[in-house]
Amino acid sequence: VVNHAAAAIDVVIVPHIPVAQGGEAGVWTDLVTGQSRPGRAADGALAVTVPPRGFICWEYRKN
Repeated sequence: VVNHAAAAIDVVIVPHIPVAQGGEAGVWTDLVTGQSRPGRAADGALAVTVPPRGFICWEYRKN
């Protein structure tokens, strides 16, 4: 997500995981900073803030 505005924006990223696999644990990884946090596809989403004139790139992977 790229933010061209002068103010930060909040976004919600939702992984596209088939329903049958939705309860499986996984990991969200920030591909810019390398930071990771656990997640579960069934929980759906990751809420993050995109800094002014900045960008984010997150990836979700099943364990």
